[in-house]
Amino acid sequence: MEAVKRALPRYARINSLAPGVTWGKVQRELQSSGHSFWRPSLREKREAARRPSGLEPPKGSSNKIYYRDIHIPELLVFKPMGQSHTEDVEMFDEGGLIFQQKASAFPALALQPPPGAQVIDACAAPGSKTSQLAAMMCNQGTIYAFDRDARRLKTMTSLLEQRHVTCVEAREKDFLQVSTRDPKYSNVTHFLLDPSCSSSGMTAQPISDPSSLQELAANQKAAILHAMRFPSCQRIAYSTCSIYEDENEQVVQQVLDTKEGKHFLLEEALPWWPRRGLKLPHFPEAVRCVRSNWEDRTIGFFVALFVRAEKLFDTFKPGGESQVINRILELFADAYFLQWSKNKEKSVPETAYAAADSVLATAFSLIMLNTSLHVASKKAGKSPSASMTATEFVENTRRVVSEEEVPAVALRQFYADVKKAEISMQP
Repeated sequence: MEAVKRALPRYARINSLAPGVTWGKVQRELQSSGHSFWRPSLREKREAARRPSGLEPPKGSSNKIYYRDIHIPELLVFKPMGQSHTEDVEMFDEGGLIFQQKASAFPALALQPPPGAQVIDACAAPGSKTSQLAAMMCNQGTIYAFDRDARRLKTMTSLLEQRHVTCVEAREKDFLQVSTRDPKYSNVTHFLLDPSCSSSGMTAQPISDPSSLQELAANQKAAILHAMRFPSCQRIAYSTCSIYEDENEQVVQQVLDTKEGKHFLLEEALPWWPRRGLKLPHFPEAVRCVRSNWEDRTIGFFVALFVRAEKLFDTFKPGGESQVINRILELFADAYFLQWSKNKEKSVPETAYAAADSVLATAFSLIMLNTSLHVASKKAGKSPSASMTATEFVENTRRVVSEEEVPAVALRQFYADVKKAEISMQP
């Protein structure tokens, strides 16, 4: 494990919560300690953005060189531990710079809590992700940080104070024992779940007891399902520092197949990150997750993002259409789509529902095919227009989603099923 750590760069996050911390101040502080900033060329940046390993400084460069990460600009990259001489930089002691592995910054970036949000960090210690959440929220709102280890929680509380975090309420408690009916958490919308795992992403060595993966996976699944039961839950970022499918894609797939999981969609997490989840024939949606490994110059990591399906429909307002159509969309979200997700043997392929936009497009298209509410002549008492053709249906849907998200062949099959009355909807 130590050998792996020594081989990886050191990453430091610029803490926007620290008083007076600016990019200029960071540069001056590092310069005063003998560090030099490397500016890659535009071509180097473009090429690096396409690969998970990102930027790499020129061979033979000084041990005190540093640069901004190409994928996460608020991260500074230094030479590996023992080479970078960061112990000379006072800003680390003052909380202006925080050591944080690149991959461990992924969950908060995927969750994206806005300022003022109510957030639960279910397994918070040692607190790096917690302080990152607080910075994203500008210390506005509340982060309920749970950990069942009193010693770790005490250490985390001290670190959060050093890092100028003021919006966290730390609790010594197992997240699974937190009541979903407690009014204190009734408005919590965002959940960050980083439960205990095999930590196989931290070392190149395989685990000694593979059977323990099942116990870990069961606890991980339980944590996600528990979060889904909170009444206002909208987004869940689930992460592990594991390389095993058992703790990652398999857990996500099992969650989506549960009663609670049927109300959530697997959102594409961090679309800018090149390395995706495993390509699994039985679970094609796994590519919407993200992975990292040691080749990416960071630790092995996994992140999945769950978003409540109903919340996506709340923001979809077809321009100029009646409130009746909006209501049908809501009904579709609550009943029709959930029926489809349980009935995978239907003719429409699952890939047609890979993106949230695809659901919106097919819902609206069903209305266009099965109702006349959108036809102006109906309001005037005239006969509705002729039925939409398959080509018109595909073109209409193309205005909302792209060919990559929903193949035209899938839309034409959908159209054919509607016309044969195998699919129907009563407004």
